[in-house]
Amino acid sequence: MANMPRIITVDPTGNIARIIRSAMDLLDLSIIQVDVPNTADALEELNRKANLVITAFVLDDDMKGWEFAMRIKKASEDTAVIILGDSDDPDEFDDETAHDSPFVYMSRPVDIHRFLRVLVGGLESHEAMIAALTAPIGGGGGGSVDDDLGPV
Repeated sequence: MANMPRIITVDPTGNIARIIRSAMDLLDLSIIQVDVPNTADALEELNRKANLVITAFVLDDDMKGWEFAMRIKKASEDTAVIILGDSDDPDEFDDETAHDSPFVYMSRPVDIHRFLRVLVGGLESHEAMIAALTAPIGGGGGGSVDDDLGPV
């Protein structure tokens, strides 16, 4: 049996876990999903390896999602990280931070097509995730994304 991709969601509210589970159902992908409410549990789970960590922007009282993403990259360089902000979190980071960051930040509501592409890319690698984020969105004709995820 091939190794199934492993995703860790980190969100005190549990909303991200439901979003990711629904996205995987839409894409008909089999994954191992571990949902944890705080950073300490997430770091413990990361010892068991993960392809992708998806975290909230607001985590513990003393840590934001971007700070946690930096800790993840130090602990596990090959793990891709997505920070999924809520509707009242910042819409985006400044260009310099976004360009140099070891994570992808998306705020809700998200463009579902872009989000699904970034999610699938994150299961593969950080580089594939960045390529999916910057790829043009649209049906047919000249898109640079090879995977056709079909209608959602």
